[in-house]
Amino acid sequence: MDARHKCTLRIFRGVDHTQQILTGYLLLHRAGQLDLRVESLPTGPESWSFIINVEIAGRRIAYDLQDGTFSVLQRSNAEYLDGLDSFFVRSHLPGSYGVWEQRVHPLGLNYPVSAFHATALWCSFRTLRDVPRKFASANRRPRTMRFYEQAPHPAQTRNVLFFTRVWDPEGEQHPGEVHTMNERRIDCIRALRSAFKDDFIGGIAATPYAVKHYPTYIAPRRLTNRSSYFRSLRSAAVCVTTEGIAHSNGWKLTEYVAASKAIVTEPLRYNVPGDFVDGVNYYSFSDAEQCVAAVQKYLDNPSRVAESSHANWKYYNGWVRPDAMVRNTINTALS
Repeated sequence: MDARHKCTLRIFRGVDHTQQILTGYLLLHRAGQLDLRVESLPTGPESWSFIINVEIAGRRIAYDLQDGTFSVLQRSNAEYLDGLDSFFVRSHLPGSYGVWEQRVHPLGLNYPVSAFHATALWCSFRTLRDVPRKFASANRRPRTMRFYEQAPHPAQTRNVLFFTRVWDPEGEQHPGEVHTMNERRIDCIRALRSAFKDDFIGGIAATPYAVKHYPTYIAPRRLTNRSSYFRSLRSAAVCVTTEGIAHSNGWKLTEYVAASKAIVTEPLRYNVPGDFVDGVNYYSFSDAEQCVAAVQKYLDNPSRVAESSHANWKYYNGWVRPDAMVRNTINTALS
C-alpha cells in the first residue's frame, strides 16, 4: 500500500469471527492509509454473516471467516466468485478451489479482536464520520488487543495452560466429529493434569453439556473469569490448544501467538500465510501422550521457550495483528 485508497467495506450482521478484519480496516483508516466507508447489507443466509466484501482501487475482495470451508466454494457459486479479484479464506485448503485456485488465498489466524463493544455496532453507521469519536479516535487501541498482546518476556512460572470447552454434538452439523473433538480435549486435560500436577492450569468451561457429561474436568470459576484467565495466560510457560470446530485453526492458537507464548498444538489442518513452522513457532502433537511429551520438551529447555516466544511475536506483528493482516491482503489483491 503506497497511497491512500478509497475503500468501501460491506458486511451483513456482525459476528465475532469478522471483528479482526473490521478492526484492521479501521486501524488503517485511522493511520491515514485508507479512506474508508462502511455499508450494512440486507440480511442474507446465516453463512453470509461470515463474509466481508470490499471494493478498493477498482478491485473486489472478499474475506471468509468461517470455521470450515465456506458453502459458496462448496456449491461452486460461479457468479459470485467470477466477480471477485481475490478471496481470502480463513480455512484455506490448497488445491481445493478448481478454476478459482489462483484467486483464493490463505487469510491466516483468526480471533475476535475488536475496537468496539460489539461488531454489530458497525452496521449502525453508514460512514466512519458517523462513528462516535470515542470509538474512532486515532489514539484508541482496540480493547482486546490490550488484553492479548504481550511482547516476549521470561516465563514467570512453569505453568502449563489449557482452558477449553466441549460442545453438544446434537447442536452441530457433524456430531461425530464434534464428539471426537470433545474426547480428544478431555484426554489431553486428563494427561496434562496427571503429568504436571499443580503446574497445570486448565479445564473446560461449565456449560450445561459439560456439567452433565464431564463434571470432573470443569475448571473452577475463580480461574475462568476474564481477569484471572489473562493473568494465567501472561505468566504461563507453555500454552496448549487443539483443533477447533470443523478442524479449524482455533482462536486459542491465535491468542497464544498474540501473547508471544510457547505453544503446543495439534497439527494445523488449514494453511496460513508466512512462516509459521512446527518446531519453530510451536510443537505439534497427535494424541495426549505426544501432547505431554511436547510440553515437557519446552519445560526441559527454557531457551526453546524463549525462541518460540520471539518467533510468535514476530509472526503476530507481521501476519496476525489486524492492521498487518488487512494490509497484507490488500497488497496481495493489488499486486
